[in-house]
Amino acid sequence: MKKLNEKIRAQIGKANVVYMEKANKHKKHMEFSPCVLVWLHLRKERFPSRRKNKLMARSDRPFKITERIKNNAYKLQLPGDMAISATFNVGDLSPYIDDYFEDPSNLRTNPLEKGGLM
Repeated sequence: MKKLNEKIRAQIGKANVVYMEKANKHKKHMEFSPCVLVWLHLRKERFPSRRKNKLMARSDRPFKITERIKNNAYKLQLPGDMAISATFNVGDLSPYIDDYFEDPSNLRTNPLEKGGLM
């Protein structure tokens, strides 16, 4: 009976590993270190005054990470007017890239220049 129980546990363990691999196949693992700037996703449930309708901004200015609580939880340096907990899940954060729009003239090709659209 004990051998059968161990065999079943091993099979369940293998099946759980397969399910976990399939579930985490497309997940991005993000880790942030303290003093890094991140964007904060403003959810309607947590920020009702800043997300009154769908046309308002979905993210606020970049915030500085003050502390890493666990792999999936970080504490941010928030301004005093927010009056909420400063701890956020990694799903609500995205990396802040400072030089993303360094040259706005390259965003669209000019059709009149050589190598343009026409």
